[in-house]
Amino acid sequence: MSRLDAEQFIKLLETNMKANLNTEITQLNTDKGDSLLSTVSNSAYIVQTFKGKNLNYDPIVLLYVNDISLEDYTGGSAISTFEIYCILGFADQNDNNNGYRMLRYQKAIENYIFSNYRNIFRGVKVAIDSLNPLTLVLNSSQQINAVGVVLNITLTS
Repeated sequence: MSRLDAEQFIKLLETNMKANLNTEITQLNTDKGDSLLSTVSNSAYIVQTFKGKNLNYDPIVLLYVNDISLEDYTGGSAISTFEIYCILGFADQNDNNNGYRMLRYQKAIENYIFSNYRNIFRGVKVAIDSLNPLTLVLNSSQQINAVGVVLNITLTS
């Protein structure tokens, strides 16, 4: 595998999530004996910004590079670290299950990361942290619940 940069890594992550995240969501629904979670449409993946996007999807996935640091540049190689947020957002259903839905989506993302760890992070140094549940404000009248993980990756290019 050639050395990755942030763009290539995000593309790899997005492609892999589209192929595998719904399997984890479906498995959790099966394990719990209900259909509390909805799967994610392949069109509902957003990279870097909501601006100018049609957000008629529920749930959505946002892949967002929050912080980039050049750690070292020697011998023609750069070592960079990236903080990448992998966030799944969903509309509030105004029912008693929203808290459970949030916990279950969080579990689906974590299961996805750990089930696909070797495929996503082969040759990449990574630290994974869970995000505290948050609310994303899309515009003045629309907010969504969100959960996810922060991937702190180090790439050599």
